[in-house]
Amino acid sequence: IFVSCTPEIQEYLSGLDEPADMWDRLREKLDTAASRAGQTMIARQFNQSKPEPNQPIQRYLSRLLQFRRRLAGTEQAISDEAFSLHLISTLPTTFNSSVDIVLYQPEGYTVENLMAKIVEAEAT
Repeated sequence: IFVSCTPEIQEYLSGLDEPADMWDRLREKLDTAASRAGQTMIARQFNQSKPEPNQPIQRYLSRLLQFRRRLAGTEQAISDEAFSLHLISTLPTTFNSSVDIVLYQPEGYTVENLMAKIVEAEAT
């Protein structure tokens, strides 16, 4: 394992002889969602995400959901509230009336019905 790595990565493995220990160390240092720095990087990417002009809104929703899945079960997990707030805050103003309809439902809203309403609004 050691020989197959670049010199930079070999630094992480110095002093380890057992392959299982090497794999554990590599996972600890390089698995983005497993390291604190990696989690922070993913959370930062989530927080900086915005819909791209002339791209389907579904692409943006998929990207946000991917960030959320990658951080699930970590200290940086994205709650429903944080997800919804980010989504609502970054949508173009053309979605305002659709978002308002969902937000003011007497029974409240879920991330799923918020996203469904956004996709529906784009289609009309």
